[in-house]
Amino acid sequence: MSPGALASGAFVQNPEFWKQELANDIAAALPLQAAAHRSDGWVTRPAILRRVATLMGASIPATADRIIAFGDAAQILGTAVALETGIPFCVANPRAATEAEFLQTGTLHAGERVAVVSVHLDAPDLLESLAGHDVVVVVWRALISRPADATMLAADSRIAAEFSDAGMVAAAHEGGDAA
Repeated sequence: MSPGALASGAFVQNPEFWKQELANDIAAALPLQAAAHRSDGWVTRPAILRRVATLMGASIPATADRIIAFGDAAQILGTAVALETGIPFCVANPRAATEAEFLQTGTLHAGERVAVVSVHLDAPDLLESLAGHDVVVVVWRALISRPADATMLAADSRIAAEFSDAGMVAAAHEGGDAA
């Protein structure tokens, strides 16, 4: 993200402050008992969802042919990021029992360069599954990482998360720093 600009062209004076405000708004919209483990509190709020799409869209290279969304709120997140970037998307189920059930929405073509978006990094075997579909994963952006994701985040430079679970829980319960 370049200083002062985001993927959608929204101008901000301080990108770090903008991101912190977004984190606090997500945390404030989370049900306290569920904290960062649920997305239904923020995905239904257009002002928050639009900023999440802007933040995640900024990390998707223009060379990506398709966005793949999966997991919690995949349809909503995939749609929002696709609208932000103009890149077509599909929704995948990495735990599908059969190949026919892998894609829930949209299409995926061999040879495509794909960007994965998700609320959490819930599918450690997703990269292997996508390699089996003969696509190249150029980036995987999760909104919130959990402590168990540390190995995945450290093992592959294509994988990153915008916020930490611990930060979101703290912000939801205490109004503190969520980044």
